[in-house]
Amino acid sequence: IGCPKGEMKLSPAIFSHLCHSLMALANGKVAVVLEGGYCLWSLAESAAFTVKTLLGDPCPQLNGLQFPIHSLVVKSISDCISHLSNYWKCLKFNIKNIHPKCAKAKAENQAKTTEVAEEEIFSKRSDTCLALNLETGGHRNLIPHPEREERVQRIFQQLELDGFVDRCATIKKERYATDDEILLVHTKQLLDAAKLTETMPYEQMNPFKEPYTYAVKSSNKIAKLSIGYLLELVDKVLLNESLNGFAVIRPPGHHSGSSTPAGFCLYNNVAIAARYAQKKFGLKKILIIDWDIHHGNGIQDLFEDDQNIFYISLHDVFDYPKNPKAFHECKSNIVNIPWRNKSLNDFDYLMAFFRVILPIAYELNPELILVSCGFDAAQNDLLGKFKLSPQVYGHFVHLLSPLAKGKLILALEGGYNLRSISLSASYCVSALLNDSPSRLSLDNIDEETFQTIDNVINFQSQRWMSLIH
Repeated sequence: IGCPKGEMKLSPAIFSHLCHSLMALANGKVAVVLEGGYCLWSLAESAAFTVKTLLGDPCPQLNGLQFPIHSLVVKSISDCISHLSNYWKCLKFNIKNIHPKCAKAKAENQAKTTEVAEEEIFSKRSDTCLALNLETGGHRNLIPHPEREERVQRIFQQLELDGFVDRCATIKKERYATDDEILLVHTKQLLDAAKLTETMPYEQMNPFKEPYTYAVKSSNKIAKLSIGYLLELVDKVLLNESLNGFAVIRPPGHHSGSSTPAGFCLYNNVAIAARYAQKKFGLKKILIIDWDIHHGNGIQDLFEDDQNIFYISLHDVFDYPKNPKAFHECKSNIVNIPWRNKSLNDFDYLMAFFRVILPIAYELNPELILVSCGFDAAQNDLLGKFKLSPQVYGHFVHLLSPLAKGKLILALEGGYNLRSISLSASYCVSALLNDSPSRLSLDNIDEETFQTIDNVINFQSQRWMSLIH
């Protein structure tokens, strides 16, 4: 902005986001060397934002992003992709004619600049906070079951081994979710049924008549404690006592509907957290991202008519729950990325992030991001068949961290290989602490990945201008 030698309108804040993206590469070995820039105040602010990012401070929120993108910008990028796709496999996707909405972009939109409050340049970074519910031993099936207490125990052990428990703030006080908090998304019918499990005979392991969800006398209490830890974490982040956090809790939640538990899930933890943040703090734009391999049908059903809560899910569309609403055609605040192939790896997911998730997230500009953080797409999972590395989850967190002023909360969902989930969780916490993500050894992208992402973009571009090109 304001440079006499150039005619661009980039805000100083955008350089923070560009720098943060580069820090995901080369183990974070990024050297920034000054070249041009001749408007002194703009140069100084741009340099300040860049240095703060290199120091690990959260990126400032970008306000006033203009869509659709100007047709000449789209053409320049398309021409580059067309030429470079001969050399880079990640660019081998279809480039269509420039969308008419781009051609009609008004010139005055290009003159508008991204607004950032001046005090944000000097904002102070807060801690990462861990919410660890290690008292889950009472929620255990009589017969061997993949959703068991060792999941959270092994994650805690790995975080302790890697030194992250000492580096993070932790929630010490036990806090149980109240009935009113459960009723933010669930019916009294479900709440009453869950309470009945506290007095039933131990042998009656399936009171909900749902084949994948068990409950014993301690299950309701443990589930309420897990939700309480998550809500306490929401308070800390939204009250600026912590920048971000990870709730290591069980049982998982994203399959549970308003009145019916499902898929190992008793209550819908993340859905309750989203509604709690909405009601208590008056948030208008909350983004939920679900990278569990299974579609979060419960979250979609609970929020598909709420235009203040947005849900993006990447999932194996042919795996549980085999929901007919899990395909790419969905309601306006829902984005489904329905994988049809079984051989997906890091590169496939990163392609979905760069082409779908990040453009939408930047256009939405949310006030809070909640992640249904399942690790069952990781390699060697007992239920999932994908081949994501534990390291790539750290990259996902790194890519999301510049949004929502860094207000990012992860809540454990699925993932049943103890080694994979403990390593994946550790890489996530490392990224929350703004450590440099590990380098990835990327395989080829599955050809069907391009088709899936193109289908999503073609449908979602009716709603999201950032996908119009």
